[in-house]
Amino acid sequence: MPKKALLEWQYLPPIQYISKFLMYDTVVLEDWENYRKGSYRNRTYIAGSNGVLRLTVPLKKGKNQQQPITEVMISYEEPWQQQHWASIYSAYGNAPYYLFYADELQSLYDTKPDRLVDWNALLLQSVLDLLGIPGSLE
Repeated sequence: MPKKALLEWQYLPPIQYISKFLMYDTVVLEDWENYRKGSYRNRTYIAGSNGVLRLTVPLKKGKNQQQPITEVMISYEEPWQQQHWASIYSAYGNAPYYLFYADELQSLYDTKPDRLVDWNALLLQSVLDLLGIPGSLE
């Protein structure tokens, strides 16, 4: 019997999340849940030079708490993508292999998907591709 895992959408998830794509035959990403404030759906943590940094994707105002995750919209009123990329560069710019992955990831920060789930899917698929992990998000 094939093994399946059900995962929530996350913004730049940690390696433990990514490892599920290697551990299970099928990984299903939950499209039918409601957005939960304070979750990893729109935030991630990176290791900065002065400690842990939290990066948060700003969302458009509204009742996000009760919205299906597929309806949560991203706000572009602030230049958060440039700020996030600057933080990623500052934290990892001197790391081994950074140059092998930076161009593709940086180009994603120039796109402006409307929905949070589309942004997370774009990043997740790119990370899986860069790491050579087979599979595609549907």
